[in-house]
Amino acid sequence: MSLAIKQILSQDRQAESRAYKKPFAASDHTDDDKNSGSVDDQHVDYRLSLQNLTDTRSINQNLRNANDGVSMVQIADDALAQTDHALDEIRRIAKEQYQLNKNDPDKIMFWLKQVDEISKKTNFNQKPLLDGNFADELYPIGSGVEQQVEVSLSSSSPAALGFGSNIEEVLNKLRDKGIAELLPASDKQK
Repeated sequence: MSLAIKQILSQDRQAESRAYKKPFAASDHTDDDKNSGSVDDQHVDYRLSLQNLTDTRSINQNLRNANDGVSMVQIADDALAQTDHALDEIRRIAKEQYQLNKNDPDKIMFWLKQVDEISKKTNFNQKPLLDGNFADELYPIGSGVEQQVEVSLSSSSPAALGFGSNIEEVLNKLRDKGIAELLPASDKQK
């Protein structure tokens, strides 16, 4: 997705460059004709200037749209990196406690609550990104209707990641069945 956005931004910048040059390239009149004060020449120059302004505004809007899409992806990516870190900590603590034959879920619950907070509070333009409701969102990244990116993001809540429907359920499960519930079989054999 990032490559497509960069290609379209490059195309828009090239179009912007051509738009600035358009009035000069499109005019076949000599400097003497322009100095003569011809009304037709003034109308042509005025129309070309208006077209140039319209093209420039369109290109600038396309850049803003593309930058919005990039910003949204960066916010989601940063939040998912934080979630990944929290999951690594959960796995590390669970493995450590399993090896020491302990069952203290409080440390794990801290990190699960972090995962829950990240999934609930990660927003872009006041729209939640990681709660599971961000689906089929279209972001314009170019001047044409076909130059849109469709974005869908899954939930990153503890329930969606397989921990249980809510934090209290996870806590009760860990207290009843033990930390080993969080570990894959390969970690239990070590």
